[in-house]
Amino acid sequence: MSMDEKNSKIGRATEIEDKEQAMLWLSKNPNYKPLLDSIIDFLHLHYRGSNKGWVNDGNAKFKFGPSNKNGRVSIDPRPSKNGVNVRFGVNALDIPDYFYSEDLSQLLRPENCFNKTQSYYDILFYLKEDNLQQFEALKSFIKAGICDGFIHDEENHALYNEIQSEVRNEGPATYIRRAISEKVCERKEQFMEDNFVQWYKLKNPELVIKRQYHDLSFKRDIVIVDGSKKITAELKYKRTATEEIEAAIGQLLRYGYYPDVEPSDEFWIVGSKKPTKEDVAWFHKLKENLWFKLKYYYLNEDQKSFIEVF
Repeated sequence: MSMDEKNSKIGRATEIEDKEQAMLWLSKNPNYKPLLDSIIDFLHLHYRGSNKGWVNDGNAKFKFGPSNKNGRVSIDPRPSKNGVNVRFGVNALDIPDYFYSEDLSQLLRPENCFNKTQSYYDILFYLKEDNLQQFEALKSFIKAGICDGFIHDEENHALYNEIQSEVRNEGPATYIRRAISEKVCERKEQFMEDNFVQWYKLKNPELVIKRQYHDLSFKRDIVIVDGSKKITAELKYKRTATEEIEAAIGQLLRYGYYPDVEPSDEFWIVGSKKPTKEDVAWFHKLKENLWFKLKYYYLNEDQKSFIEVF
């Protein structure tokens, strides 16, 4: 067995395509994907760690944090219960007193969800419901500050609630979950664009920076004018750096090759996630083989500055 084959069977992968068993299960049970995506996207809003990904465990399971340790979180489908279970691996003694007084339904009360013997707390999301109370329970649990790698971010909760209210009356629950995921990415890209412009402008106050620049029927995220040089930057907020590079390159190729577009001297990818070493190697290959000059930045952990990939 090759090392790649071995790694595909153990450990975690940010791309479900790298977990054959998980991908096969989801291809046979596609009705679970919108709910899985919605839960994972919600948790990603507050996760600052790097230990996360899909695992081969009989179904399409996603995990955050270290295995077999307090603070871990796993998300996996439960066909027997017609839903998706979120399990927090924590000791009941670590839960602050206020958590027991949160306004949760009887179904989600800690006394009904904790398995004190094995130290975990379960929240079950149902396929055909909006699960608003379950998301509130996730919020309360993250707020408790006992989950490894998670940071309670009130701005992100406000954003999620705002988006949720926008799409609540626009369709069935599956549509609502999908729309929320899309709008979260859209809003986070807007925030990231604000931060990138502010950060780059502080470093280069003499440059002209244009946002949402129209060219033919296209709209470029950022155009930077440095004398006679024009730079086009495409910003992406996705679940992984791999997805961000893929999405950005598609649009940059359009700006570089499409007939009659305004020419640019440089094209930049700006992402929200730290790339893996494989992502960096992929970027270097793209940089070597594309005819235009290419740069790649990603958002720093401080959520305000950006790091260039060399």
